[in-house]
Amino acid sequence: MSLITPHGGKLVNRQLDPNTAKAAEGAAGSLPAVTLSSREACDLEMIAIGAFSPLEGFMGQADFTGVCKDMRLASGTVWPIPVVLSPANDVAEEINPGQQIALKDGKGRLMAVMTVKEKYRHDKALEIPNVYRTEDEKHPGVAIVKSQGDWCLGGPVDVINANYEPEFPDFRLPPAKTREAFVAKGW
Repeated sequence: MSLITPHGGKLVNRQLDPNTAKAAEGAAGSLPAVTLSSREACDLEMIAIGAFSPLEGFMGQADFTGVCKDMRLASGTVWPIPVVLSPANDVAEEINPGQQIALKDGKGRLMAVMTVKEKYRHDKALEIPNVYRTEDEKHPGVAIVKSQGDWCLGGPVDVINANYEPEFPDFRLPPAKTREAFVAKGW
């Protein structure tokens, strides 16, 4: 039995193997750090395990603009909502393309290392009305976007730990394991 092709044509896995993760964790101590919002941390986990395939990291400007305008990545793949890293302005001002940064959760724990490929203005005037179809701050998506910084950082991530406190660990199956289960059951 053959399975359908993953969304975007390939199943992404951005989780580092244990030996590589240990080395990356040691090197990350000297990198500038960005603390992720809870939404960004959840997005990072989805990127890491392949649930957001074909994304390999937070979106660059071409993907962001394409998603906001046409619900498509620059590649043409359908994608409905931007997946962005938009840190506080004072943090973003200190980061430039070409740098590596440490991504940490709200408790200061290292989650990933990101290679910043792009830094671009967070065009909230484009995103809010096109993605959420309202500018009412009572809409949770609008409220989140308005609370984010004015810059976005785009680039691939190398994930050391996708989630320190997963809920329902016995029932969590990343896409690769889900696909294995489908094959095993003949679905």
